[in-house]
Amino acid sequence: MDKAPRFTKKVAVEKLNRCSDDKVWFITKLMLAFRDRYGDEVFDILKDVGTAWGMRTAENVDRILKERKLDRKDPRNFRTCLRDFLGFLEVAKHGNEKVIKKKDGKMRVEYELQVCPYVKVWDQMGIPKPIQERLCLGIGNQGDKTSTAYHGIEYTSDLGLVKGTGPCRMVLDKVR
Repeated sequence: MDKAPRFTKKVAVEKLNRCSDDKVWFITKLMLAFRDRYGDEVFDILKDVGTAWGMRTAENVDRILKERKLDRKDPRNFRTCLRDFLGFLEVAKHGNEKVIKKKDGKMRVEYELQVCPYVKVWDQMGIPKPIQERLCLGIGNQGDKTSTAYHGIEYTSDLGLVKGTGPCRMVLDKVR
């Protein structure tokens, strides 16, 4: 008799990662097919989609922050709830976090994204770095800017992974 594999967190994360990779692959293929047919205007449309995704994400993160009664003034709580909402960020590797309390009492968080699920798939697909950057500006970066702005956080990233210059250096700066 065959023993069924035990369902563990590790198995769940592996399945979630495969599902996430497939979604990134599908969205990328779709966007590139549209670009081939209709031109670079598709990247502008992608930014609109990224904005809509960012609003949806912001509202869900807001709900999680309220449910958990977390301090909304600390951008680290935003990041934690964002990771929990998106789920696939289990595979994203963060590091070199610095938390700075600014003179106005607001928090600033600086960190690096060392592994990105999107870039991982785009590299596997052989997508050139300049196209990866345009995809990221529409899908990831625009969504991040929108969701953080909703929460009074200014978001910046140097897009290091998609540019091929190293990890993405990111900043979450609480402004209101």
